[in-house]
Amino acid sequence: MSRPGLVTRFTLWVRSLPVSPWVFYPALFAAWVLFDLIAWGLAGALPQGSWSLRSLYDTFSGGAFAVSVLAFYFYLDEAIAESADDSRVISGLSDSQFARFRHELIVIPLWPELLVGAVFGVASVQAAMFQQGFNELAPSMVLYLLDWVLAAVIGFGFAFRVLRLIVLIGRFYAGPVNLNLFNLPPLYELTTVVGKAALFFLLLWYVNIPLSLNEFILRSPAALASLTVIALIPLAAFLVPKAVLSRRLAREKTRLIVDVSLQLQSAFQQLKRNLDSKALEDVDRIRPAIEALIAESKYIDAIPTWPWRLATFRIAVTAVILPVLVWLIQQVLDRVFAL
Repeated sequence: MSRPGLVTRFTLWVRSLPVSPWVFYPALFAAWVLFDLIAWGLAGALPQGSWSLRSLYDTFSGGAFAVSVLAFYFYLDEAIAESADDSRVISGLSDSQFARFRHELIVIPLWPELLVGAVFGVASVQAAMFQQGFNELAPSMVLYLLDWVLAAVIGFGFAFRVLRLIVLIGRFYAGPVNLNLFNLPPLYELTTVVGKAALFFLLLWYVNIPLSLNEFILRSPAALASLTVIALIPLAAFLVPKAVLSRRLAREKTRLIVDVSLQLQSAFQQLKRNLDSKALEDVDRIRPAIEALIAESKYIDAIPTWPWRLATFRIAVTAVILPVLVWLIQQVLDRVFAL
């Protein structure tokens, strides 16, 4: 099994504390705000004079963003563990295989986490220096830049985790799952938890990205393209695991309908033979079986292979995700034609 990453180790440490996590995380936010004030003061980045809403956001958003993500990690680990345990009944995996799968769902591996942190940590340093007009790295800026790096590493690390959940859960549903169309809730356990992660991701995106945009990002088509891709991650989290499961359910549904149809064909053939032989008593015995098979076929045909109607999903995409993508495309086009 992979070595746990830093965020996973931090979450495990929080679980071992004698205080409630919902006391610890507000205290962590207060400590982070104090750290921000010291770091920004040393770097000369605190706003002068009266504070505007924008200056308040610039100063305190890093702590709010990072701590909210860490707190959601704590909740997500518990939700994933519960959903994985509830999904054990439908898994065709052996005990050792399922234990490994459960471990991969909960534990973020160390080296990918460090790689993502290094890449986006460097990018966040460049963005921070550009925003404040710094041309060179001074010792007084170390804490200020550390604040940006930590927030970026935690945020983009969460994006990596959602992508990892999409892959792992999609692979699980593509594997040896025991499909039972007459007991759907266990099948949707893991799609529900990744949907919650997607909703939280989307909330973070809406609250933080538009407000944190600066000229460094807006002038960079690569940065805007990256943000557009990141905006698509919640959409993928909603769709991909459900699409994989839906295909499996549709095939199982077709198989069951074919089985019932073959039984109906056999029953009708027997009914015809009884009619031809004038065996009316046998006809009366076969009729209830035919009616039961027809009712079973209708019931199976009505079983949904998606947890919600497609029209509902279209409305959600149109109202929530599409405006963000249109705004990002507009920003890219404005920069391209301005060149």
